[in-house]
Amino acid sequence: MNPARNWPICKLKLTHYPTNVYIDLGTGFNEPTISGNAAAANDVTLGSLATSDSTTLLSILDGGSLNATELIAGADNYEGAVSVAGANSTLVATFQYIGFSGNGTLTVSSGGSVSSLAVFDVGEQAGSNGNVTVTGANSTLSAPGILNVGLSGNGTLTVSNGGNVTAGSIAESVEPGATGNITVTGANSTLSLTGSLYDGESGNGTLTVSNGGNVSGGSLDIGPFPGSTGIATVDGAGSTASASYVFVGGDGNGTLTVSNGGNVTASSQFILGDDGGSAGTLSVDGLGSVAGSSGFFIVGEGGSSVANVTNGGAIAVTGEDGEDEGVYLGYESGENSSLLISGVNSVGNVSSSLNVTEGGVAVGLDGNGTLTVADGAVANLSGRDSNDAGLDIGQEFDGTGSVTVTGVNPVGNLASTLNVTQTR
Repeated sequence: MNPARNWPICKLKLTHYPTNVYIDLGTGFNEPTISGNAAAANDVTLGSLATSDSTTLLSILDGGSLNATELIAGADNYEGAVSVAGANSTLVATFQYIGFSGNGTLTVSSGGSVSSLAVFDVGEQAGSNGNVTVTGANSTLSAPGILNVGLSGNGTLTVSNGGNVTAGSIAESVEPGATGNITVTGANSTLSLTGSLYDGESGNGTLTVSNGGNVSGGSLDIGPFPGSTGIATVDGAGSTASASYVFVGGDGNGTLTVSNGGNVTASSQFILGDDGGSAGTLSVDGLGSVAGSSGFFIVGEGGSSVANVTNGGAIAVTGEDGEDEGVYLGYESGENSSLLISGVNSVGNVSSSLNVTEGGVAVGLDGNGTLTVADGAVANLSGRDSNDAGLDIGQEFDGTGSVTVTGVNPVGNLASTLNVTQTR
């Protein structure tokens, strides 16, 4: 059956998957709108034969729906856009490519819903640009498989104003040279994963959680593979990221900033510099900003890493994960890692802090570790019992450790303090 091209109609009424559909903005033709009725097609491609520089737009609104096997927005260096707006407006496609070999845009708003049953790629091919926005209460995007943000091209995913995205796993900048950017911003805006979020899988990835946004999943891996660079920021009161495992510099280079009341927690392990050759950097800055773990908190397991807690921020290790808890600086032989706890909040009444309720702190387990408590900061360290010290310095044969407690903060006249409740 011949494909339909350049529909000269405003309402699409195709049923029973009769054909492949190509939508292009040509002279004398209207961009199609699916409004209040159902449509279907095998493959839908927007912006593959454009005769102008304009973006070809498909709108699904007022309870309209489109069911397709494959949707491509932006092919052959042209521009294609899809808008799904309004309650009960839906787009369901097994395979979705936003920015396939051109520039593609998908906007889900005002309670619209988009579902991908198998593949969802944003910025599929090298040189392509894909942009997905999910905004507004009850607006949803569901991708139970892998959602790639910047597969070989440039991909952007924005969740805002109470929008919701659920996925199996998300990978940013999958191939070398690709870029991926994810932003989750605003109260009740959520990104929920059953699996992992790879921030910078092979290229450069950026994750920003702000203004009360929330990210949760099985693992958060920032800079997961050799040659990758991942940057993550969790900023503002109510902004959270939580996972069973948090890796900052898995096999690559990772940077995590928690600021202005943001919160990042791991229910099992929080690790900076997981493997040899990796590097992890953590900054926890400002009153109410917390990086925490219910199990291990390791600075430099296999790669040299740095953590800084400043201006009233905190690291908290609660020891709720049984025997797998505690803080380790310089875990493996030959690695150099440091943890600085420094200063107080702006009015001088809350110290930056390191709080370990079980498991204690090992400074230089098998590597080289440094702990500094300065300028009015506080470290409260507790072991589980007399056989589990609150503080170990140079614990193993190859380990070397250094602990320094220094200074009084002039703002609140608070002295730097180290409290250890179990020693050996």
